[in-house]
Amino acid sequence: MADTAARPSLELVPPEKPEGVADAPHDAATADRLDPEQWFAGFRDVRLPATVILGTGVMTIRQCLSLRKSSIVRLTQSAGDDLDLAVRGVRIAKAEVVIMDDSTAVRLTEILPTGGTEPRS
Repeated sequence: MADTAARPSLELVPPEKPEGVADAPHDAATADRLDPEQWFAGFRDVRLPATVILGTGVMTIRQCLSLRKSSIVRLTQSAGDDLDLAVRGVRIAKAEVVIMDDSTAVRLTEILPTGGTEPRS
């Protein structure tokens, strides 16, 4: 059943301009001239959830309910396949596991294009 409860709307309120700062033109031509580094500068420290996906599989509710400690869940990926790195649920890279000191990390092996699964040239 769909959630029919009314959700509050989000209103974007521009920040107040400090005294002595001139208004910048807000036309499309100005936005096109901005360097991407300048455009995203204010967002660099925004934290996003990242997930490393070892593999995927399908199970029935019966199989899920019968899971116990030491149960084995079969995945569709083959041993040795790269892992997927997803940010906010969007797969952005392929990676491999590396051990650093006493912890695990991943080394990126391939960056995926914005909307798909093929590597960038």
